[in-house]
Order: sequence, then structure tokens, then C-alpha cells
Amino acid sequence: MSVWNISLWCLVLFLQQIFGWSGLKSRGEIKEGCTVTDFADIPFAIEECSVIVMGSFEVPGGQIMELNLRDDTTVIFAGNITFGHAEWEGPLVAINASNAIILSEDDVILDGQGQLYWDGLGEWGSPKPFFFVMQLHNSIMTKMHILNPPMHCAILSDSSNVELSDWVIDSEAGDGVSLEKTFPEN
Repeated sequence: MSVWNISLWCLVLFLQQIFGWSGLKSRGEIKEGCTVTDFADIPFAIEECSVIVMGSFEVPGGQIMELNLRDDTTVIFAGNITFGHAEWEGPLVAINASNAIILSEDDVILDGQGQLYWDGLGEWGSPKPFFFVMQLHNSIMTKMHILNPPMHCAILSDSSNVELSDWVIDSEAGDGVSLEKTFPEN
């Protein structure tokens, strides 16, 4: 092995350590059909792909985006996803995964359109779906930007060794109450 090859290999290992690059390529290349641009394409991608790229699309109201992932799957949200309105309990997204990496690219928004549900009555008003219901094991979910979740944003149950990091949950369009107008009580 030449000095050049050894130097290049050392650089790759160094960058993996510094930037946390765990080697998405080691999980597989992005194959044809693994970029989802229509809600109906999700089952195929889950069945066939170890790396799934979620492009922009709309999830029909009353439908669950079910991500029952195979072990060692990587899901990359690369496009905005909007969830249609329907009065129901939900959830909007159900994830079941082991050894998964789920991440979002910068500026990608998952829009629950909560403003279409909010009636000022909270849990006692019209049915409002939860955003995420997740069962994760040895998994990472990072850089999620959730806009206007209709109800609670995330429920994590029967899970172990999970890292949720760098989430933005923006429901400011909700009840019209901003932090400047509230007085928290203990």
C-alpha cells in the first residue's frame, strides 16, 4: 500500500471520528426506488432499501406514515412533508426500528398542520392526532423540524438506548399565545 493510500485512509478515519460520520455508505447505496416522493411508495422502500430518502410529498388525512423499518436502516428526510387534515386520533407517524439512523437535512419541515385542528378546547375538543409514536432500540433520531403538531409531538414507548437530538418543535401558530404573554406557575 502506498504512502498516498495510507494517508487517504487515515484522513477518512479522522473525518469519521471528528464529524461523527458513521459511514452511511456502509449501510448501502441509495438504490432505485429508495427515494420516496409519493406516500404510496413508502412500503416498497421499507421492504427493499437499507437507505431511504424521503422527498417532498403529502400524507393523506387519516393515514399513518408507517415506518416499520428493517434493522440497520437509515432514513433521511430530504424534502418537506405535509400531513393532510382529518379528525382522528392518529398518529401521523409510527416508527418501529432497531439500530436505525433517522435524520433530516437542514431546512426540511414535517408539517402537521395543527392549526386546522386547534379549536381552543385542547384534549376535550375535536380529535387531534399525536405526531410521532415511536418504538426504537439502539437508534438515533436527529435534526427533526416539526411544524404545528396537532397534539403531543412524540411518544416514545417500549424503547431502549435511543438518542433524540437537535429537534425543533414549532407550534407558534397554535393558540396565539407566545411566551411573552404567559406567566408560568409552580
